[in-house]
Amino acid sequence: MSRTAITMKRSSDSILEVLLYIWAAIVLIITIYPLYFIIIASFSDPSAVGNGQVWFFPKALRSTAIRNC
Repeated sequence: MSRTAITMKRSSDSILEVLLYIWAAIVLIITIYPLYFIIIASFSDPSAVGNGQVWFFPKALRSTAIRNC
């Protein structure tokens, strides 16, 4: 077997590699978002958090939770 045959990638390897990167990105988002939500919820108005109005950005910024720590 020649050396070039060993180092060449098959198309199935490339497809698998792409699928693994997509899977890793999904797992990363699922892991990071709750941590991000805790941070933005700590700066948001508690009633806005309780009503489900906070998703990606803080609403009605307040720093009282940080000052009380």
